[in-house]
Order: sequence, then C-alpha cells, then structure tokens
Amino acid sequence: DLAPRDISGTSDPFARVFWGSHSLETSTIKKTRFPHWDEVLELREAPGTMSSLRVELWDWDMVGKNDFLGMVEFTPQTLQQKPPNGWFRLLPFPRPEDSGGSLGALRLKVRLTEDRVLPSQYYQPLMEMLLESVQGPVEEDTTSPLAVLEELASGDCRQDLATKLVKLFLGRGLAGPFLDYLTRREVARTNDPNTLFRSNSLASKSMEQFMKLVGMRYLHEVLRPVVSRVFEEKKYMELDPCKMELNRSRRISFKGTPTEEQVRETSLGLLTGYLGSIVDAIVSSAGRCPLALRLAFKQLQRCVEKRFPGVEHQDAKYLATSGFLFLRFFAPAILTPKLFDLRDQHADPQTSRSLLLLAKVHSSIPVSCIRAVERVDEGAFQLPHVMQVVTQDGTRVPHTTYLQCKNVNDLNQWLSALRKASAPNQDKLTACHPGAFRSGRWTCCLQTERTEWYYWLKLLEDSSLDTDPELGPGKDSGATDETCTEVLAQQRAAITHLLQVLEDLEQAHEEFQKRGQGQVVL
Repeated sequence: DLAPRDISGTSDPFARVFWGSHSLETSTIKKTRFPHWDEVLELREAPGTMSSLRVELWDWDMVGKNDFLGMVEFTPQTLQQKPPNGWFRLLPFPRPEDSGGSLGALRLKVRLTEDRVLPSQYYQPLMEMLLESVQGPVEEDTTSPLAVLEELASGDCRQDLATKLVKLFLGRGLAGPFLDYLTRREVARTNDPNTLFRSNSLASKSMEQFMKLVGMRYLHEVLRPVVSRVFEEKKYMELDPCKMELNRSRRISFKGTPTEEQVRETSLGLLTGYLGSIVDAIVSSAGRCPLALRLAFKQLQRCVEKRFPGVEHQDAKYLATSGFLFLRFFAPAILTPKLFDLRDQHADPQTSRSLLLLAKVHSSIPVSCIRAVERVDEGAFQLPHVMQVVTQDGTRVPHTTYLQCKNVNDLNQWLSALRKASAPNQDKLTACHPGAFRSGRWTCCLQTERTEWYYWLKLLEDSSLDTDPELGPGKDSGATDETCTEVLAQQRAAITHLLQVLEDLEQAHEEFQKRGQGQVVL
C-alpha cells in the first residue's frame, strides 16, 4: 500500500535493489498503489565481502525527478541467519531533507544462497552412486539413490535438484541416459497418456532444465526476431472486452471512436500475424535444433510409444514431446523474454499483455472441442487447485488435460471462463470423473473402465467394490506383504548408504570452513 504521488491518486512505482557495488531495477508498473512485480533479481558480490541489502521504491515521472517512496534495508546478519519473508514498513532516507510524507509498506521475499565448493575428489562417492543408478533396470527400480532422491524431493527443492543433476550428468556426457532413466520411470507410473509429464515431477523439471542448457542459442535464433518486433512496434492488442481501452485504440489505429468489434478484429489480425511468424520460425528451424535435444526427444517418443502402443494412443508420443517443446520452452520464453535473455529489460504493461496473448494462443485448446470443465479431487495427484478440461476431436475419443492453478481464486476464474466459453458446444458431458485413472482404476470410484462415464456419487453405493486399488482379486496378500517388506528393506539400505555419503560431505565442508577460519581440526 504505497503513498500516492500522482494527481490521479496513484503512483508509477519501480524498485531499485542495492547490494555492495551492484544494483538492479525492476520494471515500472503504471497507475497503482499496490504493485506486484513477480520478478527475480540476482546480485553477485565478490567472495568474502558481505554488504547490507537495500531496496528502494520510487515513483516514475516522465517530467522532472522521480519521487522517493521509501526504502527497506537488511543487514548481513539478518540475511545469513533468517532470510526475511513478510511485510516491512518503508523508511525514509537517513537524511531528513530527503524524506517526507507517508511511505506505505513493501512485501519482500529474500533468499541468500552461499555455496562452498570442495575439491572434486570429495564428491566422487556421491557421483559414483548417482551414475550407477542410471545403468540398472528402470521401471521397477525403487532402491537406487537416484530413485530415493526422486521420491523424497519436495516441490520446493525439486527445481534446484533437477538443475544440479542435469549439470552433473551433462558434464559426464550421460545426460541422455539420465533423462531416459527419469522419463521411463515417469511413463511406467502413468496409466493415462493425457497426464504424462503434467506435474512438476523430477523428470519434467530435469527435461525443462536440459532444454534451457542445451537449446538456449537455438531458442534465441528462433524467437528473437519476432519478440523484438513486438517490443519495437508496440501495437495495441486486446481480445478481452473488459480490458479494452477504446481511447488508446482510437489514437493508434482508428479515426473517431472505435467499437469493441473493430478493436477485436484489428487485434485478432495483429495477433494472427505475429503468431504466424512464430509458427513459421519454429517449423523452419527443425534442422537447427541441437542434436542432443533431438536425441532426447527421440528417446522420449520411443518410451511413450512402447508404453502406449494402441492405435487410440498414436498421438501420445507427439503430445509428450510437444508438451515439453511448446508448453515448457517456447511459450514461457514468449511470455517472459527477459528470463530467457531474449531482451535486456522487462516489457512495459501493454507489451507484456501482447506477449501474454501470444503465449496463450501458442498453447491453447480449441474451445469448440471442449466437452467438460470440472474440478479434480486433491487426492488424485496430491496437488491442490487442479482442474480438468475434457475435449473430443474428430475421432470422438475423449482426451483429458489436467491443469494446476495458482490458488483457489485462479481456479474459480478459469472454471467460470472456460464454462462460459464452451456453453454453446454440442454433446457436452453430463458428468465426468473427479479423480485420475491410475493403477488400472479411477481414484474416485475405483471403476476399471476408462471409456465409460459414470456419476461418481452413485458408485459409492456399491459396497462390494474392493477398497484396496492396488490389491486386485486373486492376489495373495501374504506374498504381497513379503514383497513389500523386502522392497522396504532395500530402500532403507539405499537411504542409509546415501545418508552416510552426505554426512561425509557435510563433515568435509565443516573441516574446510574451520581451516578457513584458522581453527585447528582434531
């Protein structure tokens, strides 16, 4: 809640971050007292020097000096002991003549990362354990160190773990076997091809990081010309009537006062032109795609094709590769070009909106094919705020796409928007499963048929259904218990071995730290 500095009762805030001799700025958000940048700024300082972190807020003015809104400062001790995350009152400059007025508050989330790198021989036992994991059987592997890490990694640390593992195996020339190991495990656990790599699993994150490390130059060659055009031409594009600025459209494209239909048609023409250039650039770039990336996708296609060999799943191998290439590579780069080094600065609000429209169209679902839009039980994927979009193509075979929203408000907005957009569609489904098809059954009603649609509440009346989805009829529970005990024992042994290696590394870190401080190691 910032103090107003403009005649409209709002401000045009931007932030400056200072750490030692380095500083960075965020983009400017126009006409608001409640900015939300959602940007990541990385500042690097020379080793051995620790400075205070200072965040200043300013109101941008086209004419004259920018207005100071307030600042927050964190000492090195605060950053090292407990990285701040919360609301902080904005303070004036130390000099009284530079301060004045009500300054409001600023919410920050700060994280300080300090890495100590030991000589390579200390990491040799851990690397040998991980390298051995990708050389054994995959689908039934639950006891290797890599499988244990995959199971134990939470959503918060999975991104960092994927980045470090990809760099490790890429440096050893084993990125292909590593990705093949993770993708085969992921595919083996998946019973519905429509849910392949939809979650933020270690396999999905690793493939995503691999594409960024190997294909960044290729991405720049393909997208930079079109993205630069969008930034330089600054054409007004808007398809949502609630967000149209007719006065701005008149100044740019029309004589007199334009109608919503005129703005929509003009925006659609501009959007189609930019999108056509993007599609042409991607299609014509097949020969420039890095060989390592093509080999990884070829392995992925073979794995999916082997797991889902039926005619009804003939598109699954293409959906898996296009999901990575478009949804996790090209579309994010279009949406946030600065994070992919396509631009030096963040886009202004209007250019950012144009890029958002391009990214949405680039990864969209045809509205005319939608047959149902419903919530998904949280227990289906152990994830909150998940929804499903059921579509039907010309073959009349239903396909389900699962999407995870940021929060419950985002979920409700998407449900409402898609239901309104698909309301005129014919052959709408009266009901669909709120669960997922896993282990040969639906998680919501335990039915084994995929192609039949039931009212799931009615199925709860059938008391004869087996309550254990993993233990089918005719299976020997004693044999199953014995097998589970053996697997658990192997997992405990693998975890013990992994923890021992990690403890040795931790001890080595402590010894090197004491040496650096001049202490004697006993």
